[in-house]
Amino acid sequence: MNRAGYQGTVRLCCRGAAVELCWSREFLNQAQLRPVGERLSDIGIQRELGGLPGWSRRGDALTKTYRFGSFPAGITFVTRVADVAEAMDHHPDIDIRHTRLTFTLSTHDAGGITANDLKLAREIERLAVESGIGVGNRE
Repeated sequence: MNRAGYQGTVRLCCRGAAVELCWSREFLNQAQLRPVGERLSDIGIQRELGGLPGWSRRGDALTKTYRFGSFPAGITFVTRVADVAEAMDHHPDIDIRHTRLTFTLSTHDAGGITANDLKLAREIERLAVESGIGVGNRE
């Protein structure tokens, strides 16, 4: 994250014996910088969790475990979540244990839970309902 509170990709530039971080002109022209979200308050997080059945807070992260009827069904769900996460440019940690998937959401650059985490949790829940595993499915 740079001083302005944005994150993006940087590369190392070597000029003689000096090595420095350089923002590529192409990168800046593509406007790929995005603001890092602000951490939410404890009360705000608890309030939002009320609308996310089965999701809980563990430290600075949101988590939920889903159970699927088969390993392939779980992997299909992971692929659907990956498509949504990629479109949001916000990616969950996913632990796959045969038919159990545990999603953990945290905005590492902000040091905790942000609105992006809650938005992704709602999207994962929507996909779960569409996949027929139902609201509140939890191991």
